[in-house]
Amino acid sequence: MLEFSRATQFAYDYARANRISSWKTLHEKTYRKIRGFSMLPSQLCCKAIKLALETKRGCRNRKVDFRRELSIQYDHRSYSFDFSGRCSLATINGRLRLDLRVPEYYAKTYGDWEVRGAALCRSGKDLFLNVIVAKDLPAPAIGASSRTIGIDLGINNLAATSDGRFFKGVNNHIARLQGLRSRLQSKGTKSAKRHLKNLSGRQKRFMRSINHEVSRRIVSRINSGDMIVMENLHGIRSRRRGKVLNRLLSGWSFFQLRQLIEYKALRKGAIFVTVPAHYSSRECSRCHESRTERPGNAGFFHCLNCGYSCNADLNASFNLRDRADAARNVLGLFVNQPIVGDSISYSGKPTASAVGS
Repeated sequence: MLEFSRATQFAYDYARANRISSWKTLHEKTYRKIRGFSMLPSQLCCKAIKLALETKRGCRNRKVDFRRELSIQYDHRSYSFDFSGRCSLATINGRLRLDLRVPEYYAKTYGDWEVRGAALCRSGKDLFLNVIVAKDLPAPAIGASSRTIGIDLGINNLAATSDGRFFKGVNNHIARLQGLRSRLQSKGTKSAKRHLKNLSGRQKRFMRSINHEVSRRIVSRINSGDMIVMENLHGIRSRRRGKVLNRLLSGWSFFQLRQLIEYKALRKGAIFVTVPAHYSSRECSRCHESRTERPGNAGFFHCLNCGYSCNADLNASFNLRDRADAARNVLGLFVNQPIVGDSISYSGKPTASAVGS
């Protein structure tokens, strides 16, 4: 893991310093140098260079330190795995063959899926091999009876759907965890540090469990051919909104919830679409005007143009649902709607990936 992180860091720093965006160019410039100072086999060197370039593209303005969280990225040429438990990993000392204990649920559910890449990660003193499997899914059968469901994400309500379902947030639980962590950090004793170590990762695991439960309940009522519409919240944390709101936004795992809903919806044969989020909470879903007010209760929506009133999150989910009309036109359902596909992201890929460890 140390060798892999060193190689990835070297390729990443070289790509940033020389503004390289081509994998071929970066490979030609760094491969021989990495083989010179690293004990990694050739395939892991190639994977480290590829990971460095992917990270550079994803984190354009932020420098990444790969030595903080050690891991190894494998592809089909550097490892093998089957659900009987046999596993082979490339290391600096040749191939390492292991017998793993695969839970019966994973073997039964994903046994016929195609095994792809993997990541060897460390959590405390334990090592986990996160295996990526994929399966081709049939194209959804789109018909006139297919429904469109808008999903508005938030903090007080983790999700609100246009069919009238609400999923409450967990602000109180997160606030208790953050308050306990703050008090232990200010204490500074050996006992407090030991308690902080036990708390490490608890909030992350808790939110992932909640997001899995919410996504499962949302997708449980989805049928093949239905369309799920969600807002694209990319860049929402880039603005400074005050200490309290910034803390809430930093603990809001909206992208993880969106990913879980997407892959579960694709597995059921549904269509997943993202639309712009601008003014979805301020626009009236009935007259589509933006002259609104929220007297007293921030969760209440009232339109000054037509007088329509409802829950603010529910109104936003209606707007997201209506914004998908252009996407439905692109897919061939409607012929009387304007096409504005440049502002809509459509996930119609026939392959969905699930990750298990």
